[in-house]
Amino acid sequence: MEHIYTTEVKKTDALRILTWIMIVSAVVRMAIAAMIQLGNDEVYYHLYASYLSLSYFDHPAMVSWVQWLTTCGLSVDDEFTLRLSSVIFGTINTYVIYRVGCEVKNAVVGLYAALLYTASLYATVICGIFIMPDGALSTFYLLSVWMMVGIFATKGITEAKKKKMVFLGVFMGLAVLSKYHAVYLCAVALAMVVFWERKWLRMRQFYAAVSLFAVAVSPIIVWNVQNQWASFAFHGARVAVSDVSVDFGAIFRELFGGMGYNNPVCWVLILVSLVAVWKKVWIFTPRVQKILIWLGLPVILIFMVISVFRDTLPHWSGMGYLSLTVLSAGYLYTLTAQRAMRWIKTAICLLVFVLFLAVAQIKTGAIPLGTADPTLDMYGWDTLKEKTDSLLSSDENKDIKTMVTYRWFPAGHMDYYVARPLGLKMLAAGPLDRIHEYVRIDSARGGARDEKVLYLVDENDFMCPEEAFPDMFTTVKEYDKIKIYRMGKIAKQYRVYVLYGFTLKNENYD
Repeated sequence: MEHIYTTEVKKTDALRILTWIMIVSAVVRMAIAAMIQLGNDEVYYHLYASYLSLSYFDHPAMVSWVQWLTTCGLSVDDEFTLRLSSVIFGTINTYVIYRVGCEVKNAVVGLYAALLYTASLYATVICGIFIMPDGALSTFYLLSVWMMVGIFATKGITEAKKKKMVFLGVFMGLAVLSKYHAVYLCAVALAMVVFWERKWLRMRQFYAAVSLFAVAVSPIIVWNVQNQWASFAFHGARVAVSDVSVDFGAIFRELFGGMGYNNPVCWVLILVSLVAVWKKVWIFTPRVQKILIWLGLPVILIFMVISVFRDTLPHWSGMGYLSLTVLSAGYLYTLTAQRAMRWIKTAICLLVFVLFLAVAQIKTGAIPLGTADPTLDMYGWDTLKEKTDSLLSSDENKDIKTMVTYRWFPAGHMDYYVARPLGLKMLAAGPLDRIHEYVRIDSARGGARDEKVLYLVDENDFMCPEEAFPDMFTTVKEYDKIKIYRMGKIAKQYRVYVLYGFTLKNENYD
């Protein structure tokens, strides 16, 4: 990377460096993807690919379609192939954010942006390894940013801008088809048209973009019409303020969660860049700075406000950091090349350390976090399958063909790692806000009526059968606990129940 130590770089050198960034990042992410078991969300989204649909209770359908494609219709179904779509999206993102940097300034800024993107945990792990809607979202979000910069960074309408406007409609539609958060892109684009360039309202390319956007999001609308607007109602409830109680401490959880997810070094650099803009340091042209800030900062602030009233997750605001990454790359360009590279090297070293620590923790549990250890979700499922198989091999229980649990997680894990390889039917019982897409999956699998079923429940997430399945079974028998060991110590314990006369009773979307 010696060429990045200069303030200018030849296009051929920049592309060579970018290629190496993309290759190294992809190889590391592929290795991690193959090395660790799936997480809670990932096994749940695998079910989407198993039951293809126009949309789903929690999210639009893109996450299922791309899994289905990379696994050849689930014919090759393992952790690596399921995560391959995210690895591909992450690699594309590195190139696109480089092109955004080139568009707003030059190749050096593009390389800085690519390196800072790679250093982000949200970008590298959540978007680039895990099976999450954010994978496709990030790609189409960045493509939309690229088009918006090309259209609105300068005044006037050219033939090139007309083509970009059409592509913008497609990319924004595909972003919304990936995750509902991307609706914010549409609001920003419309605001730019109204306040900066109203002549677009007289251009057929603008209406072509609107039409293509509508076509792209039509599966969401059709599915929700068919299912009583269930997805919109669910997400509306997640952000609605139902009472006046507030938790100002949640702002700090959201703030520091975002800092951790996006790499503390990158987060501080973004903050420094925003302060520089506030102090009238012109990193880019005024219009470019406004575009990048409008596409990022409000998203972060919106979820900080929501967090005061409702529980939020740090990755919800993740897309807001993507455009601000380009802004921070521009700020690095105002520094000496040596200072800029110190920022980048520190960020990447921190990323490598965290990735190594996380994988080691999953495999060994060396850090004693107890029941609060989030890596337990990605450990021990093969052992649970083997011990469950042993239990069901006994004459007493060999007639059990169904497993049941009380929530979408751990139902997804039980489904993928235990029930499916053992040829069992996995069901989830409970209210709609607890079992989510399992309402439809349970129905597709035929439910259960007066059956003998197996109920495994982690002691760290325990719910007794009577509470989990009220009025759904007649009698219950408890067996010895299943113990999962990690490095010679008990990591998890499962209570084992066989329920007799079980009949599934669930809500529906209506």
